[in-house]
Amino acid sequence: MLSLLVRKWILVTGIVFLVLLLFTFALEDKAMFIWDIIMNSWFPICQTLTPIEWQTKGNILLGLMWFVSGLAVYSMAVSAIFIFISDLVKKVFAK
Repeated sequence: MLSLLVRKWILVTGIVFLVLLLFTFALEDKAMFIWDIIMNSWFPICQTLTPIEWQTKGNILLGLMWFVSGLAVYSMAVSAIFIFISDLVKKVFAK
């Protein structure tokens, strides 16, 4: 049972990640405004984990790595919540 939930979670995580990435490229400015608000809690975590020497102004690859890792973490959280709610609803309506 656990392996089925884990497989569902991995599948939904991949789908959510790709949808968020597509959303980011399709809506550029509007999506960046939304991501700026959402990623405010993620970037300080990345900043404390990254060595200070790497944090130079204009380090585009580092910024993209922070952004993509934030997308991955948020998509994992969203998919875990989605799987939990769908499993709960399935159990409630099965009775």
